[in-house]
Amino acid sequence: MGRNKYFRSNSGRLTMSQQHHRMTMLHPQFHLRSLRSNIVQWQGEIQPMPLADTYLVQVTYQQHKAPRISILAPRLQLPPGEKRIPHTFKGDYLCLYYADYGEWTARMYVADMIVPWISLWLAYYETWLAIGKWLGGGIEHSLTEQK
Repeated sequence: MGRNKYFRSNSGRLTMSQQHHRMTMLHPQFHLRSLRSNIVQWQGEIQPMPLADTYLVQVTYQQHKAPRISILAPRLQLPPGEKRIPHTFKGDYLCLYYADYGEWTARMYVADMIVPWISLWLAYYETWLAIGKWLGGGIEHSLTEQK
């Protein structure tokens, strides 16, 4: 008897249907843009802290790859004198975790891990804009290092 692919793939990784169901339950402000067998994309709003801007965020997750996070609006800004937004990849995709430490795997839910990290990243970003210092820690990387 074959296993229903909705529940788990043979590798133990979560299916895109599972990912979408969890996102719907935990973050109803995120709306489905695309759902296929190996990729899912949502858009939704996040306000990282009171009095902060509300950001329109796009999350694209393809199985076996790192989730790609884009801030659609308002556009991310550079303060005077800065050349780069900290903890971003080329194209201003957010760097939320260090892949080599196994902080994210395909056995985790985007809704449980990635969405809270987006909110935290945005809080650090807003603080960086206000005081000129990135308080989120992290490891420096090149613009093209996303795995």
